[in-house]
Amino acid sequence: MPAGLVNYIIEYGYLSIFLLVFLQEIGIPSFPNELLLLYTGYLAYKGILNLFLVLLMVVSADISGSFTLYILFYFSSAFLIKHKPKWMASPHKTVRLLSVKMQKEGRRRIFLGRLIPFLRGYVSVVAGMLHINMKSYASMIILSALLWSGGYVMMGWLAGPFWNLLFERSDFLKNYILIVPIVLILILSIKWRTKKQLLKNS
Repeated sequence: MPAGLVNYIIEYGYLSIFLLVFLQEIGIPSFPNELLLLYTGYLAYKGILNLFLVLLMVVSADISGSFTLYILFYFSSAFLIKHKPKWMASPHKTVRLLSVKMQKEGRRRIFLGRLIPFLRGYVSVVAGMLHINMKSYASMIILSALLWSGGYVMMGWLAGPFWNLLFERSDFLKNYILIVPIVLILILSIKWRTKKQLLKNS
């Protein structure tokens, strides 16, 4: 971890954690979000930060950032569609079709999308532009924030005794950050498909 970032987190504590995660969620890259979450978990393991407060900050920042994008594109979607570039085909019909599909399977799509690195922020943008029901969106965003942000913090906390070993092997850590959500998504997808198949057969 860069020494400047470490000092910033230690000096400003929980507010800095909230701000860094929030900026990442609204599309302003400050530092790799997953590594930041893991590191705050490690700081909690070391006793420098309180684990409960770290979890509260990262989950709150995740939800706040997601809703900021959702609300922004929810109320600006009509303007963006109306003032689209001339070379772009009219998206009205496509938007309506996507909206129907998202409303039908929106909860699962939102939840899984929020667990995919590099795609997470776009889920909020699309959900806002398609005017996905706010209650459905909120329930999945809260759940995904607990699982994603809270999960990475807990992994950092559990990996505390082995942090130096993991951090020195940066290639392993980068791969670990990407592999974990992919495996999680595969497990959840299989579980949902199995449940859906059982319901059809019953």
